[in-house]
Amino acid sequence: MTMTEGVTIDEVQADVSNLFHLLSVANELLGEMHFGTGDERNKEMDKLSALNSIAEDRAREIMEKISDNYSSLRGR
Repeated sequence: MTMTEGVTIDEVQADVSNLFHLLSVANELLGEMHFGTGDERNKEMDKLSALNSIAEDRAREIMEKISDNYSSLRGR
């Protein structure tokens, strides 16, 4: 992976970390909400919660890959 001019792996790592924390807080907030039950269940909120969980997991995976490969990504 070659970084484009003006963007460093440190900036990408910080951005992914911030994204992960944002998604994590959103998941906490979604977990505290009542989505209804039975016929009154808000299926759109279920979808939003599922998509946010997937995004949080993916951000965590990317964060871990960057951390595991930090030296090689910096070109050392």
